[in-house]
Amino acid sequence: MPIIETNPKRAFAEFEAHIEEVVRSVLPLPAGIKLSLSTRKDFGVLEFVRGGIATAARIESNVGPVWLSINQELEAVRERTRRYRVRTRRYAYRLREAEGARRAFLRWEYDSSTPDEGCCRHHMHAQSALALGGGTLSLESHLPTGWVLIEHVMRFLFHDLHVEPRTETWPQILRASETKFYEQFTSKRYKHSGT
Repeated sequence: MPIIETNPKRAFAEFEAHIEEVVRSVLPLPAGIKLSLSTRKDFGVLEFVRGGIATAARIESNVGPVWLSINQELEAVRERTRRYRVRTRRYAYRLREAEGARRAFLRWEYDSSTPDEGCCRHHMHAQSALALGGGTLSLESHLPTGWVLIEHVMRFLFHDLHVEPRTETWPQILRASETKFYEQFTSKRYKHSGT
């Protein structure tokens, strides 16, 4: 079941508690940085903050330091039952090679307001290009993906960028978090992919 509560604040708090716990449990965050959800009525934004200001988290990897930013825009939609259901409007998970860099070298994004004639709602971008035939394909294009959860991004950080997780049990923590997300916060059912 999706998160459904009697008021938007309670619905947002349930979502924030889940995501903040899993990120804090496995991701080595710099001192003073936390994942926080700021809300205004039926709208919320989940992101890393330091001293109440949005920021990116410096993460040490096998390619040097990378800066991870998370931005997830949520809304509490009023149901006929006079309860509120949390819905993701947009998300953007970005990896930059320098603090404050304008462009991310990898971005995973979703925008629910994308029109049918627009790009894929779920997509990624990479700061790269592929040689194809006589031309090149920019990977800055909107490359289609499915839903990308923050757990998927953390899996990428640990497995492919060799970020040192806070605990050796990170695979179990991420799997449990993915299961909870799908089975408690959405109407979908989790199917473990074995990765």
